[in-house]
Amino acid sequence: MGAVTPEPPAGTSPGAARSASSRRLTRLVRVAVVATIVALVGVVGLAVSAAGHHSSANGTVLPPASSTLGNGERAPIRFTLAPLGGGSAIDLAKLLHGRPAVVNFFASWCTQCAAELDAFGQAWRSDRGKVVFLGIDTNDYDKSKALAMLRTAGAGYSVAVDTSSDLVTNAYGANGLPTTFFVDAHGRVRFEVLGAQGLGALERRVNSLVEGTSPS
Repeated sequence: MGAVTPEPPAGTSPGAARSASSRRLTRLVRVAVVATIVALVGVVGLAVSAAGHHSSANGTVLPPASSTLGNGERAPIRFTLAPLGGGSAIDLAKLLHGRPAVVNFFASWCTQCAAELDAFGQAWRSDRGKVVFLGIDTNDYDKSKALAMLRTAGAGYSVAVDTSSDLVTNAYGANGLPTTFFVDAHGRVRFEVLGAQGLGALERRVNSLVEGTSPS
């Protein structure tokens, strides 16, 4: 039995029926396009949000920095923070004594931070006479884990606690973890590194910092 073509309503010409059907199809296409655009905007918004916030394994969020501290700018060195594990307060300005400094922001929940700590431990043991190493444990929920990470890596340099992330986000303007600032003996940022560093790259940057040259 052949297919039956429905008849248009009484008083409606075949051309008018086709026109009405075409208009309905056009409206459906427009609705589909708008829905697709809305969905894409939502995906892009989530991606931007993820790029601006650095989440830990337990949901801790590091807010985006208001402004990044640029090369050649004077580094905030006059701050006092509690040391990780207890003890006397840490004052970076007193630690420097005319030497350059390597300031590393990290947290126990940051996998890249853990990956580079061995390199920092080795660099500190070989270069601590040349530069000051300072770790800043920021926005961390598990300070005992941070201590264990440092001990395992043999990173025995001073480590301060920036509980509220005020220093990392507002003063230095780091946009993620780990972030390391290389500060010269005059208190100015020579260069900044976002992400984990291997021993070779870290040593080259330390030597460049000491010699006053650009890292290769």
